[in-house]
Amino acid sequence: MADPEVVLASFSESERQRILAVQGIVDAAAGERAIDPSLLNAIIWVESRFDPQAKSSAGARGLMQLMPATAAYLAKRMGERSARAYDPEFNVRAGALYLSEMISKFGDEQYAVAAYHAGPGNVKRWLEHGEDFPDYSQDYVAKVMAARERFRGLDAVDKTHGRSSEERSVPVIVEPKAEPRTLGHEPGVEPEPPPEMIAPDPDTLPDAAEIHGMARVLDDDPYADYEDEESDEPVFVPHPELDKDPPAPEPAPEPAPKPKPAPIEPEPAGLGLLPDL
Repeated sequence: MADPEVVLASFSESERQRILAVQGIVDAAAGERAIDPSLLNAIIWVESRFDPQAKSSAGARGLMQLMPATAAYLAKRMGERSARAYDPEFNVRAGALYLSEMISKFGDEQYAVAAYHAGPGNVKRWLEHGEDFPDYSQDYVAKVMAARERFRGLDAVDKTHGRSSEERSVPVIVEPKAEPRTLGHEPGVEPEPPPEMIAPDPDTLPDAAEIHGMARVLDDDPYADYEDEESDEPVFVPHPELDKDPPAPEPAPEPAPKPKPAPIEPEPAGLGLLPDL
């Protein structure tokens, strides 16, 4: 087992703080997908230097630099209601899911890392045609594998006290728990098991540059300034027409005078009614 002091000594103090802050998430995601935690840590290091707010010029976000469309796709695969690319737990779990599918697809960790970066379609084509992997892909894989060696043994470190798990002497007492109750079932009666999860075909995963973009420069500074198109800051739009005093309303037209009734002319004098004789 690697000495935790040796593992962590290769990083600066600020780097150690960022690394240790997410190791619980990394260990859980690695265990969930049966991936070596040091490989996950290496990809995170190369991608974002463990900055959960990192964003590349291509728009990739978070610890494992997921593109928005890929994050949304993986969120559905994970049963999440929304993609939270800047949330460390979601980002690492989603990236681990994608990486595990690439390992299953190609049966080789280095091919899987290349597919994580350049897309499974490109890696498949290069292998089928017997082509050499492009320099940018080989450089990326080499960086990840070199970083992986720096993280070996970190999963055996007590992240809180900097000691290996074997060095901890405080006993853990597990209290017996009451039998859980499930709605709709009587105590002692086991509910029906949930339906079996069926792993999807890795070929359904998004291809090529959706993770980073083929034009992505491997040495992009993840901390470079950028203009976030999703900024919530208010934007002032001038409306000069609203700055002028509104014109006075036009007076309403006077109603037309009503026609005067025609004068009643008196009837001409006549015999009228004759008196009774």
